[in-house]
Amino acid sequence: MGFCALKSDSGNVEEKKVLNGRGISRAVVLLAVVALALAVAIAVPVVKSRQEKMNRSLDDLYVKAAEDDAYLRWVQGSGPFKALYDSENKRFEDIRSGMPEVPPYGTAEEHEGMVLYVSVDEDGNIFTQWIDQTEDNAYR
Repeated sequence: MGFCALKSDSGNVEEKKVLNGRGISRAVVLLAVVALALAVAIAVPVVKSRQEKMNRSLDDLYVKAAEDDAYLRWVQGSGPFKALYDSENKRFEDIRSGMPEVPPYGTAEEHEGMVLYVSVDEDGNIFTQWIDQTEDNAYR
Protein backbone atom coordinates (compact mmCIF):
# COMPACT_ATOMS: atom_id res chain seq x y z
CA MET A 1 0.00 0.00 0.00
CA GLY A 2 1.34 3.42 -0.87
CA PHE A 3 0.76 6.97 0.24
CA CYS A 4 -0.44 9.83 -1.85
CA ALA A 5 0.38 13.46 -1.00
CA LEU A 6 -2.55 15.80 -1.50
CA LYS A 7 -2.65 19.55 -1.10
CA SER A 8 -5.76 20.80 0.67
CA ASP A 9 -7.55 24.10 0.04
CA SER A 10 -5.70 25.68 2.97
CA GLY A 11 -2.36 24.84 1.39
CA ASN A 12 -1.43 22.04 3.81
CA VAL A 13 -0.03 18.83 2.40
CA GLU A 14 -1.89 15.73 3.63
CA GLU A 15 -0.97 12.11 3.11
CA LYS A 16 -3.75 9.60 2.39
CA LYS A 17 -3.46 5.84 2.16
CA VAL A 18 -4.31 4.37 -1.21
CA LEU A 19 -4.37 0.82 -2.54
CA ASN A 20 -1.97 1.47 -5.36
CA GLY A 21 -0.23 4.32 -7.08
CA ARG A 22 -3.26 5.14 -9.22
CA GLY A 23 -5.23 6.36 -6.20
CA ILE A 24 -7.91 3.65 -5.95
CA SER A 25 -9.15 3.55 -2.39
CA ARG A 26 -10.23 0.44 -0.50
CA ALA A 27 -13.82 1.63 -0.43
CA VAL A 28 -13.97 1.70 -4.23
CA VAL A 29 -12.48 -1.78 -4.48
CA LEU A 30 -14.86 -3.09 -1.82
CA LEU A 31 -17.80 -1.54 -3.63
CA ALA A 32 -16.70 -3.19 -6.88
CA VAL A 33 -16.39 -6.59 -5.18
CA VAL A 34 -19.86 -6.26 -3.64
CA ALA A 35 -21.34 -5.27 -7.01
CA LEU A 36 -19.70 -8.25 -8.68
CA ALA A 37 -20.95 -10.63 -5.98
CA LEU A 38 -24.47 -9.23 -6.34
CA ALA A 39 -24.36 -9.66 -10.12
CA VAL A 40 -23.24 -13.29 -9.75
CA ALA A 41 -25.90 -13.96 -7.10
CA ILE A 42 -28.57 -12.75 -9.51
CA ALA A 43 -27.18 -14.33 -12.68
CA VAL A 44 -26.64 -17.90 -11.43
CA PRO A 45 -30.33 -18.68 -10.64
CA VAL A 46 -31.44 -17.05 -13.90
CA VAL A 47 -29.04 -19.18 -15.95
CA LYS A 48 -30.02 -22.36 -14.08
CA SER A 49 -33.70 -21.63 -14.64
CA ARG A 50 -33.18 -21.13 -18.37
CA GLN A 51 -31.12 -24.33 -18.58
CA GLU A 52 -33.89 -26.32 -16.89
CA LYS A 53 -36.46 -24.88 -19.31
CA MET A 54 -34.26 -25.96 -22.23
CA ASN A 55 -33.90 -29.45 -20.72
CA ARG A 56 -37.69 -29.75 -20.35
CA SER A 57 -38.12 -28.67 -23.98
CA LEU A 58 -35.62 -31.30 -25.08
CA ASP A 59 -37.49 -33.98 -23.10
CA ASP A 60 -40.75 -32.83 -24.72
CA LEU A 61 -39.10 -33.33 -28.12
CA TYR A 62 -38.12 -36.88 -27.12
CA VAL A 63 -41.75 -37.60 -26.16
CA LYS A 64 -43.00 -36.16 -29.46
CA ALA A 65 -40.51 -38.20 -31.47
CA ALA A 66 -41.43 -41.39 -29.58
CA GLU A 67 -45.15 -40.78 -30.07
CA ASP A 68 -44.67 -40.06 -33.79
CA ASP A 69 -42.59 -43.22 -34.25
CA ALA A 70 -45.15 -45.26 -32.30
CA TYR A 71 -47.99 -43.94 -34.41
CA LEU A 72 -46.11 -44.68 -37.62
CA ARG A 73 -45.36 -48.20 -36.41
CA TRP A 74 -49.01 -48.78 -35.48
CA VAL A 75 -50.28 -47.41 -38.83
CA GLN A 76 -47.90 -49.73 -40.66
CA GLY A 77 -49.65 -52.67 -39.03
CA SER A 78 -47.47 -53.67 -36.09
CA GLY A 79 -50.48 -53.74 -33.77
CA PRO A 80 -50.37 -53.07 -30.05
CA PHE A 81 -46.97 -53.05 -28.36
CA LYS A 82 -45.06 -52.05 -25.25
CA ALA A 83 -41.47 -50.90 -25.56
CA LEU A 84 -38.76 -48.56 -24.41
CA TYR A 85 -37.85 -45.82 -26.84
CA ASP A 86 -34.15 -45.71 -27.71
CA SER A 87 -33.60 -42.07 -28.68
CA GLU A 88 -30.02 -42.65 -29.79
CA ASN A 89 -30.97 -45.23 -32.44
CA LYS A 90 -34.54 -43.94 -33.01
CA ARG A 91 -36.13 -47.34 -32.42
CA PHE A 92 -38.19 -49.26 -29.89
CA GLU A 93 -36.77 -51.97 -27.64
CA ASP A 94 -39.36 -54.64 -26.86
CA ILE A 95 -39.82 -55.29 -23.14
CA ARG A 96 -41.79 -58.55 -23.31
CA SER A 97 -38.72 -60.71 -22.83
CA GLY A 98 -37.10 -58.50 -20.19
CA MET A 99 -35.99 -54.95 -19.64
CA PRO A 100 -33.54 -53.97 -22.40
CA GLU A 101 -30.58 -51.72 -21.71
CA VAL A 102 -31.38 -48.37 -23.27
CA PRO A 103 -28.98 -45.52 -22.50
CA PRO A 104 -30.80 -42.96 -20.34
CA TYR A 105 -31.51 -39.68 -22.08
CA GLY A 106 -33.89 -37.70 -19.88
CA THR A 107 -32.34 -34.28 -19.29
CA ALA A 108 -34.85 -32.33 -17.17
CA GLU A 109 -34.41 -32.55 -13.42
CA GLU A 110 -37.47 -34.79 -12.99
CA HIS A 111 -36.45 -37.08 -15.89
CA GLU A 112 -32.69 -37.23 -15.33
CA GLY A 113 -31.34 -40.71 -15.96
CA MET A 114 -34.69 -42.01 -17.28
CA VAL A 115 -36.02 -43.41 -20.56
CA LEU A 116 -39.42 -43.36 -22.22
CA TYR A 117 -41.81 -46.27 -21.87
CA VAL A 118 -44.24 -46.35 -24.82
CA SER A 119 -47.42 -48.39 -25.07
CA VAL A 120 -49.85 -48.53 -27.99
CA ASP A 121 -53.22 -50.28 -27.57
CA GLU A 122 -55.46 -51.96 -30.17
CA ASP A 123 -57.16 -48.66 -31.04
CA GLY A 124 -53.88 -46.84 -31.66
CA ASN A 125 -53.96 -44.87 -28.39
CA ILE A 126 -50.40 -44.00 -27.39
CA PHE A 127 -49.25 -43.84 -23.78
CA THR A 128 -45.81 -42.54 -22.83
CA GLN A 129 -44.16 -42.32 -19.42
CA TRP A 130 -40.66 -41.56 -18.17
CA ILE A 131 -39.31 -44.53 -16.20
CA ASP A 132 -36.13 -45.37 -14.33
CA GLN A 133 -34.64 -48.61 -15.65
CA THR A 134 -32.91 -49.33 -12.36
CA GLU A 135 -36.23 -49.67 -10.50
CA ASP A 136 -38.39 -52.75 -10.77
CA ASN A 137 -41.15 -51.59 -13.10
CA ALA A 138 -44.45 -53.31 -13.67
CA TYR A 139 -44.58 -52.41 -17.36
CA ARG A 140 -43.48 -55.76 -18.72
